[in-house]
Amino acid sequence: MPKTSRSCSTSCFFTLCMLCSESITLYIYLNIHHIPTLRTQDISSFFDLEANDIDGTVVHFSEFKGKVTVVVNVASYCGYTESHYNGLVALYNELKDTGVVEIIAFPCNQFGAQEPEECPTIKRFAEKKGVEFRMMDKIDVNGPKASKVYKYLKKESGITTITWNFAAYFVVGPEGNVQGFT
Repeated sequence: MPKTSRSCSTSCFFTLCMLCSESITLYIYLNIHHIPTLRTQDISSFFDLEANDIDGTVVHFSEFKGKVTVVVNVASYCGYTESHYNGLVALYNELKDTGVVEIIAFPCNQFGAQEPEECPTIKRFAEKKGVEFRMMDKIDVNGPKASKVYKYLKKESGITTITWNFAAYFVVGPEGNVQGFT
């Protein structure tokens, strides 16, 4: 569980979803204030990144500046799919009209081959789950073929390895500070 003892009058806590059969609730700490972070050598900010969405369109992460952005790797055939998609959809539906929160989900097939489909099939699956937040292109989150986005998020948050689908959530603050929750 993330530590929630920070004192900040503009902080918000959201119950995102049930993590597993032990009914562990994941809280995502959304911090409006800048928290210093380590930077990778080749990228100076989260907002310098870009990646393709599920339709192949380039998304420039500069459009997320000034917002809280939640990033997670997802899979259609994981035992956690139902509960996490339900939680993400509920969070997005609650906050989408505020314009201050974005959710971006990256399909990944690195864990148990639980996302074997191509992007059009993944998109239809997510839409049937009620997803309206941004779905991204299928990527690797670990290893030599890991996406630049995940390399950056892991370095900034201190998370060295993603262990499973839905196992790590990254929350990027409005100024680009990155926090990882496992």
